[in-house]
Amino acid sequence: MKTPVTISRVRPQDARVLYHLIKQSRVQLERWLPALRAVTTLAAAQQFVSQYVDAWRQRSGVGYVIRVNGQAVGMLTLENMSAITADVGYWLENAAWGNGYVIAALRQLFPRVQQAGLTSLQLITAADNLRSQRVAQHTGFYLRQQLVGGTHGEVRMLLYERRLD
Repeated sequence: MKTPVTISRVRPQDARVLYHLIKQSRVQLERWLPALRAVTTLAAAQQFVSQYVDAWRQRSGVGYVIRVNGQAVGMLTLENMSAITADVGYWLENAAWGNGYVIAALRQLFPRVQQAGLTSLQLITAADNLRSQRVAQHTGFYLRQQLVGGTHGEVRMLLYERRLD
């Protein structure tokens, strides 16, 4: 059976739908992704999308739209891309949470980045973002490091890694 989840490289014309997804899920998304706070207008969404289009041209990153049955539900991103590694990130609109869509999207991403020569991916998540930790664990990432901060040295973030070779 074919999965209803697909990923496709983000294009400028995707800005409008991504803006609406961010707008309707803003409160929950901003908790985990403060960078989305800047996407408050369609023009800001166009700029947000163009950074991934430009990153692709420069081979420093890429953004993918996650679609379910052809409808956009979020994004999967690669940033800080080098010849062998990149940082992976993702977000979904609230209505799409809990359905395994990010797991399916990541499974489609792995062969693409492996074919491009990358040998590992990193994923950083907040220590209290249990959903994101489960995604990492279900897709073969392992906990590499706990990142501490604050005045009491509490664990703030978790760094996961997945080898692709």
